[in-house]
Amino acid sequence: MPRRRGRWLFRIGLVAVMLALMLLAMAHQWTGDLYHELIGVVLFAGVLIHNAIHLRWYARLPRNARNRRHRLTILVNVLLLISMTVLLGSSLVVSREVFAFLGLSGGATGRQVHILAATATLILVAIHLGMYWQTVMGVVRTMVGRLASSRAALMVLRILVVVAVAYGVKASFELDVGTKLVGYYSFGYWDFENDTVGFFAGYASIVAMYAALAHYLRRWGGKRQRAKSSVTSRKARGRGASSST
Repeated sequence: MPRRRGRWLFRIGLVAVMLALMLLAMAHQWTGDLYHELIGVVLFAGVLIHNAIHLRWYARLPRNARNRRHRLTILVNVLLLISMTVLLGSSLVVSREVFAFLGLSGGATGRQVHILAATATLILVAIHLGMYWQTVMGVVRTMVGRLASSRAALMVLRILVVVAVAYGVKASFELDVGTKLVGYYSFGYWDFENDTVGFFAGYASIVAMYAALAHYLRRWGGKRQRAKSSVTSRKARGRGASSST
């Protein structure tokens, strides 16, 4: 049991570190080229480790693809894989420090693609996290105990979600997320000297907003599917009872 708990702690810790690195990577203006690219290298190393840990998911892919419940998860994961591949490729093209020796030059188009891929990846990571949120919280409850599932804790969490979603909508406009997602180069400037916290709080709230949306939509879909299955099974039992009489 302690060994299993240690594995889950490592997995959750890795995801938390990767998410923090993604938020830090969004602050290219603040970190500068060299640190931005080094953060990216460490982040992609984390992605490789994360995928190596979850190789069973790929092994189960053919079987899960036949299950309607898993198709949306597979779609999100495939889109995430594509966006990360584009992000990695565009990183090599626009690199000015770590991979400058490659002699590649993407110009303005390369930067546009890189910004689009980075923004899409951040949102897809948030959706990916939201779709697995029940699993994460199940592990946290096991480790922390009843406190994590108490009514007071759930109420506080829901209030925080509402605040995060509201702030996430506001931050999406302030940080030009929509503009970046359509591939339009944004010249948005953030005053890091006076509001560094606001930048990271904005992106963190955007992540929370998409994660919450994915989580609650999946819960709603699951309840709807269970209700439909229950009605179908009752009808089947009714037909069986009437035929036996």
